[in-house]
Amino acid sequence: MTSRYSLFKININRFYTETFPKILFLYSIFVDCINGFLQESCNIILPVAVVYRTIIILLILPFLFKNVRFWGNKLVILILIIYCCALVLWHIMSDSSISFEINYFARIFYFHVILLYFLFYRNEWDEDELVRMVVNYGFYVSVIIVFCFFSGLGYKSYGENFGFGTKGFFIAGNDLGLTLLFTLGLGIYSFLKVRDWRRGIKLLSIILACFLIGSRAGWFGCFLLCFFSMLYCIFKKDYSLKLSLKKRFQFLSLFMLLGSYLMVQVLEFIYSLDTYVLDKISLEGIINARTWLIESAQKVISNFGVISFFIGKGVCYLFRYNAEFLGTNEEYRAIEADYYEIIGAFGYVLGGLILILYVAFFLKSFVTFLRYPIFKNYICCMLFMLFLGISYNAGHAITNTMLAPAYSVVVVLVYKNYRDDREKYIRKSISYRT
Repeated sequence: MTSRYSLFKININRFYTETFPKILFLYSIFVDCINGFLQESCNIILPVAVVYRTIIILLILPFLFKNVRFWGNKLVILILIIYCCALVLWHIMSDSSISFEINYFARIFYFHVILLYFLFYRNEWDEDELVRMVVNYGFYVSVIIVFCFFSGLGYKSYGENFGFGTKGFFIAGNDLGLTLLFTLGLGIYSFLKVRDWRRGIKLLSIILACFLIGSRAGWFGCFLLCFFSMLYCIFKKDYSLKLSLKKRFQFLSLFMLLGSYLMVQVLEFIYSLDTYVLDKISLEGIINARTWLIESAQKVISNFGVISFFIGKGVCYLFRYNAEFLGTNEEYRAIEADYYEIIGAFGYVLGGLILILYVAFFLKSFVTFLRYPIFKNYICCMLFMLFLGISYNAGHAITNTMLAPAYSVVVVLVYKNYRDDREKYIRKSISYRT
């Protein structure tokens, strides 16, 4: 009996550590593309992606109740309990659609359980294996984006008549930018750690895809990651990258020559595009990206009552009010700025609990980098900072199911082998200086 149980346990662990990551990264790409093709090209609305991710949630739901000593598990359980109570109250107070509410929250919850799954098994994978998962994920997505752009297949990011960029066969075009940025960050780290041509090709493919999707997040996020990574390599002595003074000087020369050339080419290309793109990337366009949407959320928040202060009025009420406020013909209209969307829908207490999870991971990465300033911690901190910035200004971050596994891996890199990193940093820093 014991041997059978042990064998069963080994097979379960093998499934979750070897097969399940492929389901999250590789298979999800095909599911999203099939879903996009059916909806956009065939006008067939089937809940392919919804069913797929529902199965994933059911498979990893047990990890919510494992390792409950970890603060993240306790927080997610608390969020789930409060949400279930709020769901009943919203239906009573504002006659909200329960199915609409659950469909929205499921994307947030999906993000949460993916996180808890990766954190539970964090010591089952080595660092290189985790990074490779994410970089390959970004590379496969990038191949689809690049292929669709040059072949003319797929779907335009902003419609057929204006704008620039393609979202391939993916429906969630707004989710692509941030997802590719996370794969880009780890792609830069992977290439600088082991500088070979295969990693270089994958990195260049992801950079190209960030540009071809035509989003502000993709363009500016890509520039910031590449720029600040290069500055780090040039001016920071880091044992983990093994860059001599000569190599850092070569990086500086290459950065100045290639950077200047690319900047001129990119600017010339951008100014050749239509006014829609120019308005989007102008300073005013960036600052006021969601102003007209945020105003209605602010009105909902300012009218909170006692109960609404704690749990909000629900996503259904917020989106319906936003559609009426803007005078659209739609029944619902999203806010597309995560802070106002989450607080407006879930109130200051429930919404605050949801948001604090992501702020906590950023603070953890920042403190980790201050204590052990190596490039891995630097890139993780930058990625979390980008996540918060894009989440606040452009949205589509906290409910981004494409991003969830890549984000979770970055969290694991911050937490993984913390003591080993500390000892390694102290030992190798001393030997590097001498």
